[in-house]
Amino acid sequence: MKSLYINTTEKNLILGFKDGEKFFVSESSSEHQQSEIIFSDMEKILDGNKVSDLDFIVCLGGPGAFTGIRLGLSIVKGFNIALGIPVITLNNFMASFYSLPKQKDDFYIAISSGMNELFVSKFSPDGNVLEEGKLVKKEEFNPDCKVFLNLKINPEMVLLQVEKNFDKEKFVQEEIKPTYIKPHYAKVKAK
Repeated sequence: MKSLYINTTEKNLILGFKDGEKFFVSESSSEHQQSEIIFSDMEKILDGNKVSDLDFIVCLGGPGAFTGIRLGLSIVKGFNIALGIPVITLNNFMASFYSLPKQKDDFYIAISSGMNELFVSKFSPDGNVLEEGKLVKKEEFNPDCKVFLNLKINPEMVLLQVEKNFDKEKFVQEEIKPTYIKPHYAKVKAK
């Protein structure tokens, strides 16, 4: 099975490619705009494979950089429409969950959003979401259990977890949509 991981929600562009048992990852430096390098980086990581050869694509949909989220989702939506490639959109909380070792108790995943705020979501050890993602002020966040802050998402673990549950014959494409928790600053200023 061949799969591609795309994360444009962070400062650096992160791509992962899984081809059977082989796995490759690419992380760009932040000196270029992601939109300038995503296709050339994708071509490099696919190393002769075509996008049309992929069984599925996993794209992170946020929370994160507003423009980055739109970039990644626009590209995978195009691949889905033009080539019929299944796209699984994951929020960054679930991708972080897939990157963690097994936990014994409930826990929070927290992602710094800047300006003294956190995106937080609470999980049970088996991956059930106990509290949907929300934005909180750092000083107002009083967790009642363990917190994992700004986890480094592991593209290989994400692709392995998704592949475990992926059945191309039964796959139904869900809407490819972002996970926006924090309103865009233009909407905030417009009020």
